[in-house]
Amino acid sequence: MRDLLGALAPGEVNEHRFVPHNSPGIVLAASKSVKMVPEFIEAGSNANLADDKGTTAVMVAARRGDMAMIRYLIDQEADVNAKSVDMRTALMFACESGHFDIVKLLLSSGAEMYAADNRGVTVLMVSSAFPNLARTIGMLVNAGAPVDSTALRHAAWRGDVDCVTALIAAGADGTDATPLFPACKR
Repeated sequence: MRDLLGALAPGEVNEHRFVPHNSPGIVLAASKSVKMVPEFIEAGSNANLADDKGTTAVMVAARRGDMAMIRYLIDQEADVNAKSVDMRTALMFACESGHFDIVKLLLSSGAEMYAADNRGVTVLMVSSAFPNLARTIGMLVNAGAPVDSTALRHAAWRGDVDCVTALIAAGADGTDATPLFPACKR
């Protein structure tokens, strides 16, 4: 294990932590050298270890769009609903990164779509705040994600007609003038 950690980053390390960044080896491996993650698991590392910000290997793989790694980690019983310190989940990372297939896999693996981060931002709000995610919004809504005017406001502010249309079709309240204000300012 020390050799694995040493290969990732020189410096002070122990079997469980890469001290300079306070990251468990598996999280560091997921972000730097995906091929090493199975080696950490085989050496006894827990697939749910998190760094000091609460980031897990599943979150890193979701952000990167690494379908094979997420499948592997799920097979290793990684928690798809783990929350970072700021209460973000792998599903949120996949949504904001536009990884439709990862979102689909996480939902089919039991990812919670009702979660909100420490600022009250939900997965639907995350999807509406980034461009070209109307398809992801549709999938989240079809899976039962709660629809509100905040997500509609985000999409309107960005001027994303497809997302606005998808949200209104899903029941977002477009009669409230609030979502129109950001769109009119653009």
